[in-house]
Amino acid sequence: MAKAKKILALLLSVIMLIAAFSSVVSAAYTSYTPTLTSGDLKIILRADKTEVNPGDTVTFDMFVDTTLTDLGTAQFVVSYNSAQAAPGASAIADMRTFNDVWEYWFDPASSGNTNLAGTIALATATDYDNKTKINASAEDKAYFDKAVMIGTKANTGNGVTNTVGNGWNADPAVSVLTFKMKINDTVTPGEKIFIGYHSQSWSGKAPKAYIAQAGGAKVRYTNCDLSEAMVELTVASAGPAVAKSKAQVKMTPNSATTVEDAFSFRVTSVIADADWDTYFANSADASATTKAIKSVGFVAYKGTTGFNLDTAKAVAQGSSAVGYDVATTDYIQKANDTSDAFFGCRLEITSAATRSDVTYVAFVQYLDATGNTAYAFYDAEQQALLNTNYNNIVSTYLLAHPFAG
Repeated sequence: MAKAKKILALLLSVIMLIAAFSSVVSAAYTSYTPTLTSGDLKIILRADKTEVNPGDTVTFDMFVDTTLTDLGTAQFVVSYNSAQAAPGASAIADMRTFNDVWEYWFDPASSGNTNLAGTIALATATDYDNKTKINASAEDKAYFDKAVMIGTKANTGNGVTNTVGNGWNADPAVSVLTFKMKINDTVTPGEKIFIGYHSQSWSGKAPKAYIAQAGGAKVRYTNCDLSEAMVELTVASAGPAVAKSKAQVKMTPNSATTVEDAFSFRVTSVIADADWDTYFANSADASATTKAIKSVGFVAYKGTTGFNLDTAKAVAQGSSAVGYDVATTDYIQKANDTSDAFFGCRLEITSAATRSDVTYVAFVQYLDATGNTAYAFYDAEQQALLNTNYNNIVSTYLLAHPFAG
């Protein structure tokens, strides 16, 4: 960048000083409402994110759109590549939940239906029948080396049974099944990951996926529309890094041993010069449409238990969640052309009643090389024990800033 660039004061967004934590609930993502386009049955699979990082847990929701009524049992087969993903984030019991109409039929951990071999799951499959969505690497059956069979039955607790005339009717706007897959730590930037139904799961091969009518045979609908039953994920590029530089408090002494209840907590974050030049080189130009920072700040969470990094990232990108708040700043300092860049955000504690431990993560919102909006975050959340360690914080502060009388 030009040598004339000595100090940057970038007007990115209006600063928000958080006086207290607010509580607003918002869904992490919006459910898809499908419309039946062909056949007697359509399966739609949606994920809570399509760009993933190594180690992420992805939540999938399944929707059923059908002209059939009085449904009873069902058996689903979800195929994937075990080099890229695995069921659930922990125990198999955490992998799936059923929404209102279905309950779990059998335990795949004990019945051998977890991580089924792909040769069993796809048998003689040669390709996936919707090649407009799946690229060449995922068309061959060899791509899907594992599968999970998820069996269900009607949820008798909701007055629905597997008896003719007393089944359930699918609502295409309501998710009927939620399950989780964990992305392996070994995936690489740009890698494509496919999770969902392979056509052979519905064409009479073993294991056999189906949705049956109550009290009837376990019918396999060979004309089932699976055009939206396979989810394509992309591993995010490595991108720029933002890291914690330091955290500070600013208090007002009112005696040799005490301070005013109100104080400020400030976090300074750093962007390395190399990342600045690679990803943010146009940031000083307010009209730039690529490689330019649009906002910097941090997400603060009230407390140290219950924090979720994915939720914090979603909040930074515009969602709301209980206990999470966003602070942004309008100032980034870069002393010269080769120095790192720094920005700070602060949290205002207005009284002893609003004092709390804090978990936080900083972020940078920017336009990438193609003009798309992207985000960079800390690698992991940070904690500040502003309440638990309050007395020690006060003592340390008074040693450095004694009461002047």
